[in-house]
Amino acid sequence: MDTSHNRLFVLRVLVVSLFVALAGRLFVMQVIDGDQYQVQAANSQTREAVVPAPRGLILDQAGRVVVGNRQSMVVTISRTAFSRLEDDGQSVLEKLAPMLNTTARELAKRLTICGTEGAAKPPLCWNGSQYQPIPVAEDLPFDIAVRIAERTAEFPGVEASLQTVRTFPRPLDVNMAHILGYLGPVNDAELEASKNSGKEFQETDLIGRSGVESFYDSQLRGIPGITVYSVDRALAVTGTVSETAPTPGKYLVLGVDAALQRVVEDQLEAAVKRARSFGFAGDSGAAVVM
Repeated sequence: MDTSHNRLFVLRVLVVSLFVALAGRLFVMQVIDGDQYQVQAANSQTREAVVPAPRGLILDQAGRVVVGNRQSMVVTISRTAFSRLEDDGQSVLEKLAPMLNTTARELAKRLTICGTEGAAKPPLCWNGSQYQPIPVAEDLPFDIAVRIAERTAEFPGVEASLQTVRTFPRPLDVNMAHILGYLGPVNDAELEASKNSGKEFQETDLIGRSGVESFYDSQLRGIPGITVYSVDRALAVTGTVSETAPTPGKYLVLGVDAALQRVVEDQLEAAVKRARSFGFAGDSGAAVVM
């Protein structure tokens, strides 16, 4: 009888302990960590879409636009989608290339990651994340974009969409490429480093790679907008939760005057030709304006 009583007592203690542990765990989840789990639950019901910010214009001293923006139909290819295909997307490139007036070989070059074996030099190679869509052609005619959109099964991983691209108007036909620089996609290392900087990059961001585009990148880039959508269990959009409009980048006014730069370029060209006429190499030069 005593043995049965002891066993029953131990069983009661175990049951009470389990209930106490369960109550304690519920208290931690609902009270102490409640806010954290609430955020996680909300995130599982929403998805974010990044709206790129228009990049700031670059002007010369007189207010002439030397770097601007325009809308362009851009073709992108997903390396992730191609990796799921048996031939790594080679057959898709061969069908797509004639539509873009290029070759499958040239398209493949644009899909190579900069720094890898056999990759072309920037900006022909891809200097961004391997997980984001890679632009391979721009200024696509609308009818070609429609054909690609209508034949998604024939072109898996290929998308044509309207994007903002940089333009170089070259006022007075002046060439300032060495001053202005160019843009390139953000890479994986820069994405990771930006998480601790307070200005986190998006995978689709383009950043300055040289010249003033690079030096003043943070001012020119602006702040992207965020649209938060509510989704159901099948990840179908059910509504818009919030929208934050993008903040355009700031304008940059250079101390360079395009008219004066045109005169300097003409004089440099004439000096190089004179040097070559006297038997000198004439492959470089400099000018000082006083």
